[in-house]
Amino acid sequence: PVDPDSLQRAIVRVQEKISGNDMSAKFDTLLHNIKNIKGRSKRLCIPVVSGLELIEVDDIIRLEGRINYTFIYLKNKEKLLVSRTLKEFETILANYEFFRVHNSHLVNLNYIKNYKKRNGGTVHMQDGSEVEVSARRKADFLMELTKLNRRP
Repeated sequence: PVDPDSLQRAIVRVQEKISGNDMSAKFDTLLHNIKNIKGRSKRLCIPVVSGLELIEVDDIIRLEGRINYTFIYLKNKEKLLVSRTLKEFETILANYEFFRVHNSHLVNLNYIKNYKKRNGGTVHMQDGSEVEVSARRKADFLMELTKLNRRP
């Protein structure tokens, strides 16, 4: 068992020691996530070419994997390129309403506009993008969509 207050104090001490370099942004994010552990708010510290981007999980519409890189599409129309695999993001976002509809696509279920049937089908996102659903993931995907109706 971990005492959240004690953990927060320890993080602040470490943060004070490393302030002024890129690691401080990661600790800011960790501290934010600990403070909001009861809520659904979560920020990710994303390493990009120019440095680090701190983004809210709720701002992510979808992610598209390309071998060892991932494009993150945000609701403000921004597109980030990250040198991390889609599998890594799938693990990070497992407790949020994201679903891997295709080998190269992870979507935020809250931003789905509609689903069109055909083979695996196609998901139309609120930002106007279309994402193919693989035939082998279709049944699990439709099950996740029906669960959305039961969530408070």
